[in-house]
Amino acid sequence: MILATLAQAATPVSNMADLIRADTMPPTFGDDKLLYGLNLGGMTAWACFGLMVAGWMAGSIIKHWGYDRPLHPVTLFRACFMFAGLSLMIRSGTTALDLWAWDPNAPMTGARVMMAKHYANAVALVFAGCWLTLFVLSYPSQVCQLRKRPLPSRMMQRLPALKRPIVVAALSLAAGFALAWLKQ
Repeated sequence: MILATLAQAATPVSNMADLIRADTMPPTFGDDKLLYGLNLGGMTAWACFGLMVAGWMAGSIIKHWGYDRPLHPVTLFRACFMFAGLSLMIRSGTTALDLWAWDPNAPMTGARVMMAKHYANAVALVFAGCWLTLFVLSYPSQVCQLRKRPLPSRMMQRLPALKRPIVVAALSLAAGFALAWLKQ
């Protein structure tokens, strides 16, 4: 029974390996190196951003655990963005990994990554569902809390906080374009 299931799973992997072996980049890009580089760099950058936000929010929840109650609006806000970051990281990260692993010289590796991507997408959807559920359920209390004592939004003072994400995006795009142009 288990061997039969494994044999059935091996067929799609070998079919995907044949597809990878046939070209230097996925056929959906039509040999457009600019498009391939943009997707590779963009997906890598957004996976990093998702990880940064998820880590930041999880760290804030842990740091303030004794002070903020579990259902406090700020904890719910942090949890919403933690789940959004996790979902973004997994979804973008698996696509980036799929593009990084596309290599006609190692088609089985790319095929295994493509199969793993499909399983990881289900996990990303669970985190996205948690994010949307928390958002929908906490929205009335969030709005009520924000209307009690509105604070000024000092977004311009926070601009230096974007330095690290800009560097990550630039490095990711540079690496993506470099790989795209190095492909024969």
